[in-house]
Amino acid sequence: MFKQSAQISFPFDARSWLYLKSQAYAESGFNPNAVSPVGALGISQFMPGTARGMGGTTQQALDPAWAIVAQGRYMKIMWHYFPSITDETTHWAFADASYNSGAGNVLKSQLLTKNLGGQWQQWWGGVREHQITNPSSVRQTSDYVDRINGYEKQLEKK
Repeated sequence: MFKQSAQISFPFDARSWLYLKSQAYAESGFNPNAVSPVGALGISQFMPGTARGMGGTTQQALDPAWAIVAQGRYMKIMWHYFPSITDETTHWAFADASYNSGAGNVLKSQLLTKNLGGQWQQWWGGVREHQITNPSSVRQTSDYVDRINGYEKQLEKK
């Protein structure tokens, strides 16, 4: 399912399915019935409002077939927030951080990093160090991006 979703949303990136699969593992451990403490649902952990925004329902968010396709579409939206990021791994890191903490927070963090003279087009050693979000969420988002990147590298070796 991840390869099909990736082909639809990221036809230009043959490796995109690795990122989508790694993200779902980080989100839910591939548990289609997962419900987070804040109400995120299913394998892709959509909040009910996000599921509705992707044209679905809370019930569909629990359906892996629907959720994985919607995850790809949603990540494509997150991807397009960062057109100036040319390195693929870094681009995925920005998109993953946006999926986790919201694109607005990541864009604000990118601007802050730029204003401080930092590496605003880098996640590691750049924006990761200047995140604007709820302080308790900063480490969670950083760890989330690192976990996905680690899972992707493991999948790539197989």
